[in-house]
Amino acid sequence: MKKRVLLSSNRINDACLIPLLFFATILISCSLIFTKDPYYGHDIGFHLSRIQSIADCLHNRVFPAVIYPGYLNGYGYANGLFYPDFFLYLPAFLVYLGIDCKLSYHLFIFLINIATLLSMFFCIRKIKTDNLTSCVISCIYTLSSYRFTDLYIRAALGETLSFIFVPFVILGLYEIFYGESKNGWYLTIGLFGVLTSHIITLFFCIVMVFLIVLINVFSFFNNRRLFLHKIGYLALFCIIAVGMTSFFTFPFLEALFSDTYMFQTNPATGGWDRTIPFYLSLLEIPTYQAVFTPVGIGLVFVALSILFFSKYTKQKKSSKHFMALGFVFLLMSTNLFPWKFFNSLVQMIQFPWRFMIMATTCLLFAYAPIVSRYLSEFKSLTVITTCSLILFTVLCFFYNIFIINDYKQYTDEVHYSLGGVEYAPSGIDLSELDKSFEYFSNNALFVSTIKNGTTIYIDYNGNYYSDSYIEVPLVYYKGYKAIENNQQLTVAKGNNGNVRIYINDTKGSVKVYYGQTALRIIGTIISFISSAFFILYYHSFLKEKK
Repeated sequence: MKKRVLLSSNRINDACLIPLLFFATILISCSLIFTKDPYYGHDIGFHLSRIQSIADCLHNRVFPAVIYPGYLNGYGYANGLFYPDFFLYLPAFLVYLGIDCKLSYHLFIFLINIATLLSMFFCIRKIKTDNLTSCVISCIYTLSSYRFTDLYIRAALGETLSFIFVPFVILGLYEIFYGESKNGWYLTIGLFGVLTSHIITLFFCIVMVFLIVLINVFSFFNNRRLFLHKIGYLALFCIIAVGMTSFFTFPFLEALFSDTYMFQTNPATGGWDRTIPFYLSLLEIPTYQAVFTPVGIGLVFVALSILFFSKYTKQKKSSKHFMALGFVFLLMSTNLFPWKFFNSLVQMIQFPWRFMIMATTCLLFAYAPIVSRYLSEFKSLTVITTCSLILFTVLCFFYNIFIINDYKQYTDEVHYSLGGVEYAPSGIDLSELDKSFEYFSNNALFVSTIKNGTTIYIDYNGNYYSDSYIEVPLVYYKGYKAIENNQQLTVAKGNNGNVRIYINDTKGSVKVYYGQTALRIIGTIISFISSAFFILYYHSFLKEKK
């Protein structure tokens, strides 16, 4: 009888404790958005301008927002071709409805924090842990040191978004290699979300997939058929994810191979020297201060690692593998990894410590069983100790924000921040684009124009030459089109990378705009087909489960 009462009391405690921990986590994670202006993170101007630019495209009745019209003095900038903005349509739509851009950004951060907490809770719960364990792990994850750094100090919106989906990638791999392989469809959701958030994090996920296959390849010799069965499901879910994201990847690859860009000829800052000393990768204490250098993963991870290794022989194979992956990724973020021999790779990822997103997530998946065990044996002590270590991380973060970085807000008006101008075609003299709009004709035609975003209407006359063309104040990207009397005109790259239109009549009216390409249409169709296939697979999965 006493045992039954005790169990009932534990359930009541959990029913009260879990919402309390969730509420506290959301409140703390959103603590810097309860102001009119956002905190002045490294990339805040760039991401605010992305949101505003998508809203500008919506106002101009242009969808999808591929060329941002306000950039480069109105010449346009194809940020939407190279940087995924799938989820940014939500805050952009709020701006389109009349909400202030900074407020829409804060609302978006609020939703991201909730989604991150719930996604980690869901994924940890799926690996057969209890609700309280899933709650504790998701709270650690949401308030983890590197995520806070991304969220506020770096204002790395794309990478912060990917925190929502990396747990689904790991859950999918867990199901494929350590659970029921047919349940690995979570991998598709994770890869789709990561790719449509942040391309560099997708590369980290690919590395993780490769390493998890490598770790499990030894099982091939024990049960060849089972291993190939798992690899088959892995390939299936990856192929579906590739298909579902074709609406972005096809135009991206088309643009990549159709021209040369600044990020290829003049790479952004970053390199093998942008690493963290190994011992500081473990501590969130802000002792190693340099621009673009985050603090370590935190003492809560160190404490859980000690508990993990104290019971190492009792840990599941999956936990051991994810622990190994976590430390490999942590090592790759530090100066112990020989990055100087992989300079071209590190230039692509810019900062090796970005691997901390993978280290943070993998380690928490490894910790889940040990946290569950200690919660069942020493609930109060475990919760109090964990919360204390999390609060220490938060205090260190606020010390970093308010003391070391001298807290300041982004009080500027939202402007079209270019960052490193990585996506501008190479060979352009950007100073020429700072001048007022200019139209040029090689044969001195009489031209009148109307410009609306990246759409231009041209009236001309006096063309008596077969080689006449007009250059307009738009930066050329493959996809620009020109129509005259329902007839397509030839569009090419002109002087200083401007859009050039070859005309063929003595007079006429021309509409210049950015339109669909064959690969964009094909990619969109493949995305719809792949999404339909995934929905059918999920529907059959649910029917079989019933």
